[in-house]
Amino acid sequence: MGFSLSSVLASLRSSSSPFDEGTGEFNRINVDRAKEALELKARAFENGQSGVPDQDYEQKDSLAKDIDAYLHELIFLAKDKLHSRLKAIEELNSIQSIEGSIQSIQELYNKAKAEITVIARERAGDLFSAKREWVLGEEEFKHFRDIHNRKGPARYPFDSKKLYGWIFLITVIEVIVNAYALGSAHPNGPVGVAIEILMFGVANVAIAYFLGNFIWRNFYHVSSLRKTIGTILSLPLITLAVALNFFLAHYRDAISSVASKDLDFASLIQMMQQLGTRARETLLAAPLELDDFKSYLLLVVGIVAFIMAARKSFELDDPYPGYGKIHREQEALAAHFNDEQTNAFRAMNDFVNDTTEAINAQISLAKGSEEIVRNRLRDKKELAERYRNWLSSTRSVGQSLYAFYRDENIRGREIKATPKTFNTFDYEIPEDCYLEITDEELAASNFNSLEDTASDLIKKLNVQAETYQNKFKDIENMSPDQTLTDSFDVSTHFRE
Repeated sequence: MGFSLSSVLASLRSSSSPFDEGTGEFNRINVDRAKEALELKARAFENGQSGVPDQDYEQKDSLAKDIDAYLHELIFLAKDKLHSRLKAIEELNSIQSIEGSIQSIQELYNKAKAEITVIARERAGDLFSAKREWVLGEEEFKHFRDIHNRKGPARYPFDSKKLYGWIFLITVIEVIVNAYALGSAHPNGPVGVAIEILMFGVANVAIAYFLGNFIWRNFYHVSSLRKTIGTILSLPLITLAVALNFFLAHYRDAISSVASKDLDFASLIQMMQQLGTRARETLLAAPLELDDFKSYLLLVVGIVAFIMAARKSFELDDPYPGYGKIHREQEALAAHFNDEQTNAFRAMNDFVNDTTEAINAQISLAKGSEEIVRNRLRDKKELAERYRNWLSSTRSVGQSLYAFYRDENIRGREIKATPKTFNTFDYEIPEDCYLEITDEELAASNFNSLEDTASDLIKKLNVQAETYQNKFKDIENMSPDQTLTDSFDVSTHFRE
């Protein structure tokens, strides 16, 4: 079977790779393998024996063209691999380019710009509603003060826990005194009258609390009718509290009389059921006559506890009925507006800060990408230089193959004269085998441009946020007429 150049070239494409993908190096062409593949020695000698090429032949002969085709195929394979590697580098660089980072930052800015407007409108609506409620509360509060002739602010404790603590302490003291006085009179001690101890103590303080916190305030009302109602309600409550304490003292005397008798348990229970009737009879007959000092102690402590509990209950709020309540409600509305305003400012600032951090993160990524891109560009230059060096070595291989072919051809000739074509042509790398690679540089100004762009966009976001925050302040300064108008629900500052 004769020599087939197409088969040789096909074999090169399927089995040979002049470029090592792993190391990124170009493999030097094996001269001996080329001679063997082209059957150069035998074919050159046969051509010489046949006088091919002719002595006067001045064109490139067929065997030289086979050498050219063989080397050109290897160069084509190398160039194709080089082109693929360069394309991959360019694609990676385009992904991590400064321009890509600028686009990402611009997208962050555009999204943030739109979101800030949404936040501003939402917060403005909440803020305006809070302002309207505050103004309505002010109107109601002013109306209340005008009607009830209130001049100064409401006066009440900032924290009523201390007063409730006093009331609880008074209750505990009275229960302890009840336990001491009643328990000492009962044969079974405090356990025998535990219900009475707790019931009388709590009832006494409960009447005082109701009297002080709800009834006495009517004496400060501008309305004479309310004062009269306060008087009418106070007298029976005070009478009830005094009678309750006197009844408790007489009840203790009744218990003492039972305790002095030697009774069995059944008789004691029967007598205890009659103590209430006996205490009521002695109270009505001689209210101030008590049999024991502890009964007087019980009476005095009960009345003092009632007075103190009533006073502490009265101090829980402003003396004028309802004034403290409406004042607290108005303060709550003002506090709600301030909270809404604070939340609006915080939401705006937090969002701008989050966006700024996201932009700065993009800058950091771009800075790292910039160095990676620089390294790839250096790799690209080095790869191009290796390819040029490889082409030079390939030219040397071609010249070597040419020289070998000519020597073998002349050796086969009877007349050792050199054909003109051997002196006319030498192996040269074809022009289409060279690859033009631009000498790219990553200008230092590119990253500076990115930072300048990012800084400018962040400033714009802050200006936008500050503009809306100033409009939040405008809502605070809106007049009641503007706030209470029915023509709009949200401040016109945020309409476009």
